[in-house]
Amino acid sequence: MFFTYFYHALALWTPEPIFAGGQPDHLTNIVFFSFTTLTTIGYGNMIPAGAGVQSIAIGEAITGQLFLIIAVAHVASGWSHALRNPTQ
Repeated sequence: MFFTYFYHALALWTPEPIFAGGQPDHLTNIVFFSFTTLTTIGYGNMIPAGAGVQSIAIGEAITGQLFLIIAVAHVASGWSHALRNPTQ
């Protein structure tokens, strides 16, 4: 939701649409785009238009990668602990 706020603020502050290809700047589209960017799914049906929106999308994609790395590390750490101490 953090990145969604910035996309929505840009949509309100700029007169041109934030998505290329005629996609409307509705909040539901912004949330969908933000989720697919953060999770690095990136369907490609919504493309950010303009340097500002593209910069936010890049930051969100990097954050999504870091989140994934941290989540996998926590899961692997839990498995490692369980394998070393099977009685706990």
